[in-house]
Amino acid sequence: MGFFSQLRYRLQQWMYGRNGVDLLSRDLNILAFILMFLDILLRTHIIYWVGFAVLVLAFFRVLSRNIPKRTAENIKYLSFRNRIKGWFTTKRQQFANRKYYRYFICKTCRQKLRVPRGKGKIEISCPKCGNHFIKVT
Repeated sequence: MGFFSQLRYRLQQWMYGRNGVDLLSRDLNILAFILMFLDILLRTHIIYWVGFAVLVLAFFRVLSRNIPKRTAENIKYLSFRNRIKGWFTTKRQQFANRKYYRYFICKTCRQKLRVPRGKGKIEISCPKCGNHFIKVT
């Protein structure tokens, strides 16, 4: 067995039963390196130490043996990340469709409604609550 194969085997044995790299720890590493690079540009050591603390937190998560707790943290992070990603996706789709559709929000239930552009003054009815209102498209 070669040196690197043996090293890889030892590392696998040492990491057995630990959390490992998940999406939250990967994104924490990226954030830490961005903060450290930002510190190089701005020359404020506070940003460096915040980045270093984030990096330590990421390594703590990777090496942790409390897998259920780290999994719960990762699930919360993924839910938060998907909410933000979904918001940006929705805004991008609305911007791409701005030539063909107008978007309105129902005053009673806050439902977002999409109606075709260029129809003039029309009565819009909310499918969720049944509220009717008149808008110009």
